[in-house]
Amino acid sequence: MMSARPRTVSNAVARALLGAANEVSVSPDAMLKLAGLTRADVLAPGGRIPGPKHQVLMHLAAHAPFDPRLFDGGLQFLFVDFRNLAAVCGNAPTLRQAIHTFLRYRGVIGELDTLVCHERDGVLQFDYHPEAPAVPGGRSALANFAMLVKLARHYDGAQAARFSCALQGQPIRQQHDAEDFLRCRIGWDQVVNTLQLHSAQLDTPFPQHNALLHEVFSAQLAAEFDGISRPDTFAGQVERLVHDALVSGVADGDDSLLAHICDTLHISRWTLRRRLQGDGCSASDIVVRVKADEARRMLRETTAPIGDIGDRLGFANPSSFTRFFRENEGVSPAVYRGGRSNGTTTLPRTLDTPSRAAGTR
Repeated sequence: MMSARPRTVSNAVARALLGAANEVSVSPDAMLKLAGLTRADVLAPGGRIPGPKHQVLMHLAAHAPFDPRLFDGGLQFLFVDFRNLAAVCGNAPTLRQAIHTFLRYRGVIGELDTLVCHERDGVLQFDYHPEAPAVPGGRSALANFAMLVKLARHYDGAQAARFSCALQGQPIRQQHDAEDFLRCRIGWDQVVNTLQLHSAQLDTPFPQHNALLHEVFSAQLAAEFDGISRPDTFAGQVERLVHDALVSGVADGDDSLLAHICDTLHISRWTLRRRLQGDGCSASDIVVRVKADEARRMLRETTAPIGDIGDRLGFANPSSFTRFFRENEGVSPAVYRGGRSNGTTTLPRTLDTPSRAAGTR
């Protein structure tokens, strides 16, 4: 399925990469010029960097050492630039829900890779797939895995969580620091980047959880993410109209939904199709994505019966809704709501499928 989402990265990541410029004998100004960026691009509050320009920066800084804070301390590293993400991930009811949140909203960091989580026999395995070979080996994977490790240890007061890690490519300069941080040996030159989490605390209630603050910051995080996920493009405009139509119940099927969109925009079906093709997607892509997004939200945030959720989203019966959800999420609505399955579970993903974010620091 094609996506209307822009492939961008927070300029906070660019600032971190520029901070490593001296380590690779390239001046920050030279890095900016080579990437086609200006200082205003990287200093603008809440700014985003186009994906291709971010990848140039990643190539230039590929052999620079990681920020030492990545392998030290807790979630404070996230609070510096991604406060809403850190506030919600650090104050979830359980570790499992914290991981759900991280996977769903890590796009506030960026949108250039894929992180998928599977569960089997109580062990979570995270597979990291770069969108393009932006940097050699598993550098970006390790940065993402480090945040998951910090998250797990935040909830596991006894620090009993255990990890195993395999990365593509050759060992990095800070191999020993990374292995000391993970408390395990890293398998290098592997086919796929993976991190396994063994923890008995996945569903243990977090004693410091504050429900009121969680609700407040969750709303702020969703709004922040929504501003990225619905770009100022024609496809983004259509996505907003589809969402509003579904929520308000003005259409009782996909045909009437698209007719409503065309009437609202005063265009024909042919023009709608042509303009969406210009943004790299189709009307059916958007309808499926918005329905899946809204289904996940209602399953997480409401106690509405599954049949009622399917009815609100325009499905003829509960079976058709369950089939749609399983095709898009890999599990049934009931399993998704319960947060686990007896076999392999794909944890909640971001508004794109599966979870996308930038290779960081």
